[in-house]
Amino acid sequence: MVEDGAKAIRVVGAIEKRTHSNSSIGNGSRPMKRPFLSTTLIVLFLGALASTASAQMMRISAEERTQQLKDSLSLNDEQVKKVLVIYKDTDEKRKEIFATGSEDRQLRMEAMRSLAEKTDAKIEEVLTPEQKVKYKELVKQREQRRLQRMRRD
Repeated sequence: MVEDGAKAIRVVGAIEKRTHSNSSIGNGSRPMKRPFLSTTLIVLFLGALASTASAQMMRISAEERTQQLKDSLSLNDEQVKKVLVIYKDTDEKRKEIFATGSEDRQLRMEAMRSLAEKTDAKIEEVLTPEQKVKYKELVKQREQRRLQRMRRD
């Protein structure tokens, strides 16, 4: 993300230099409308940066998800290892779903939902009965957040 930002800043700088070198019309008394161009480029850059950051925030790593689950459910070391493997496997399968390049959004959504259900089932196999109760509540909360996001979109 930092590299994208640096690249965008270089592009804006190059455009400004080009605009600056052509900043006069006719006898050189009227500068071009550089502020408008600069403002437009900055807004576009910030919009792209925000959407990239937002997408990255939505995809936390397998390690971070495992840590969150460890904290929420008080997982022991053996459970942590197993959950981490499950999440890493899920990440690979998620990449495969998006790599297929299916144009049908509904098919991708169904594949992702199925993957989430399988992941939840695998995680439940690792948990104690008490942890399963808490986990099911976490899954329910996750589903409610997903539905709220869908209503906003």
